[in-house]
Amino acid sequence: MRKMFCLFICLIACSSAFAQNGAQKDLAVFALVKTVESGFSVSKHMEIAEKPLVSKGFFYFKSPDKLRWEYETPYSYGFLVDGEKMLSWQEKDGKKEIRNIPSGSGAREAASLLKVFISMDMETISKIYEVETAEGGLALIPKNNSGKQAVREIKILFAGHIAAVKKVIVYEKSGDFTEITFTDTKIDGTLPQNAFTI
Repeated sequence: MRKMFCLFICLIACSSAFAQNGAQKDLAVFALVKTVESGFSVSKHMEIAEKPLVSKGFFYFKSPDKLRWEYETPYSYGFLVDGEKMLSWQEKDGKKEIRNIPSGSGAREAASLLKVFISMDMETISKIYEVETAEGGLALIPKNNSGKQAVREIKILFAGHIAAVKKVIVYEKSGDFTEITFTDTKIDGTLPQNAFTI
């Protein structure tokens, strides 16, 4: 569940990048984004591991509240948010095991935050993060710096064109960090008909 929560946080960062790229007056443009489709590679760098752990997959997003995040390698698993419905799944012995994500879980809380970022609620975002300009993008520093807070900083690097993120780096207080690199990102394209069905 912690892994899923971290992924939601990363997606929140991606969504906030759409909101934060450029001047405040450009926010209305980013609020018009209806769909996003992208491949991704997640590299988890841990002090206890000689090499990073690498996973690859894809995600679909459709405004206002649909999201599918799916890993293809090294294992097949993922999660789906469709309004209030939240499901996770993993492949076992050639079959998908599908589970509801329960109310009150960290993943549900993160999904609520995701909606805040997608709706470009800058008042709420600024209550959660200090937002700073960084080379090539933004740095988000959690305002709640309690002992329970694992994330120290989130960096968002933009692609060469507007409304696209090329990389998110999540730095943990432990010194470990996770890089999510996005590839073949398509903004406002047509998503597959089955994008939000498992």
